[in-house]
Amino acid sequence: MKTNKFPPMYFTLCLLLTLPTFSKAESTTDFHGYVRSSLSMSQNGNSQAVFQAPGAQSKYRLGNESDTDIELAIDHRSKLKLTDDEWVDTQFFFMVDGYKTQGDSSDMSLSGVPQFYIKFLNMGSQKMNFWVGRRYYDRLSIHMNDHFWLNAGQGAHIGAGLDDWSLGNGNLNLALFRYEDKDVDGLGSQSTVKGLLNSTALDARYKALKLNENTQINFWLNLTSRHKNESLNYDTKNGYGLGLWLESEKLFEGSNTFVATYRKGAAMVQGLFNARPIR
Repeated sequence: MKTNKFPPMYFTLCLLLTLPTFSKAESTTDFHGYVRSSLSMSQNGNSQAVFQAPGAQSKYRLGNESDTDIELAIDHRSKLKLTDDEWVDTQFFFMVDGYKTQGDSSDMSLSGVPQFYIKFLNMGSQKMNFWVGRRYYDRLSIHMNDHFWLNAGQGAHIGAGLDDWSLGNGNLNLALFRYEDKDVDGLGSQSTVKGLLNSTALDARYKALKLNENTQINFWLNLTSRHKNESLNYDTKNGYGLGLWLESEKLFEGSNTFVATYRKGAAMVQGLFNARPIR
């Protein structure tokens, strides 16, 4: 029988939810969830087939998703007293998930904690937000194609950042992430050794710069360093990424997003849902 071990963060969550309310007003706790699965088979009795071009990293979402995905979350919000006259809005967000690939969906167990963070909202005269923990950080995607073209936080070990910092005519967002890449094969004479590679990335975004009433431009910069590991024979590798995206509303009764990005070195990621640097 399979036994799932609960990480310390589960107990931290329980502690947070049992603390006395420290709010002038009533605190709120919301529950969120997402479940996707399917029931079908191919003509010869094999597992359900899904449309995806050979060798493609992404696929179209045409109602024939063959995998099973579960996300369950708790969003707890209240006010924290700083001084007699000053309060700050706080958010505690906790999510567990489970994912099974095509043909392996009979096991519906929850296996990970992809999000667990604390956020302080509307701080200071700039009304910025500060957060620390693990989160899906401002993921941007082409949803129809199931392709995340900017996804810096998912899969990170830990992170912290500032959101919605009013600067000029736009908003500045800064985030620092720490990644852990496990079970990496050593190089050369250390090829029989497996170990851990650590990386650090700075993600900076300057957003919502209005060009006209219906169009705004956003800029992105990434600086990543994959750290040295002598036991695996890996040297330090650095990299950078940069880009922009242009959002247009009320365009032929619809909307459009134009994106241009460039990555080099350690800023090149392992996958659409894995922001760790390529090995």
